[in-house]
Amino acid sequence: MTKARFAVLLLALMLTVLALTACSSGDSDAEPTAMAMADDGHDDAGHDDEQKLDATNAHEIELTVTEFAFAPDEIRVHAGSTIKLVFKNEGSVLHDISSMDFVGEAEAMGEMDMDHDTTMEGMADMAFHISAEPQHSGELLFVASKAGMYQLFCSVPGHKELGMVATLIVE
Repeated sequence: MTKARFAVLLLALMLTVLALTACSSGDSDAEPTAMAMADDGHDDAGHDDEQKLDATNAHEIELTVTEFAFAPDEIRVHAGSTIKLVFKNEGSVLHDISSMDFVGEAEAMGEMDMDHDTTMEGMADMAFHISAEPQHSGELLFVASKAGMYQLFCSVPGHKELGMVATLIVE
């Protein structure tokens, strides 16, 4: 290996380490996010978990999905309110609803298809996620803790680009 090539590789390695260090700076004031995608109702040993959010007084909102749209495409909720989002897939292919920037707690209820392609960039940072096979439904219980506008989208590859986006407005 030539000295020039070694120097370039060493510089690239140092820049990578520097970038990773800058990205991982611990900000203790950062808002926590919840990830319902990983909550399948079972602990690591396969036992049923306790449901963390209480659905008793939840306000129910129905979201219908087809190719390639959400109806309604805008959802308004009050910060701190418990919401039960009923996700009805009336389409002919698998769809989901996801948010990368949602701030609050979210918990999938019941069965959820976890076998669909979750290789989308940033999927590990998904704030909440629920999916349903064609002609099936899913439910997501959530409490938004911070007012703002949050983008909702279908994370199935290509669906967001075809217009499967909606807005969650927390007042």
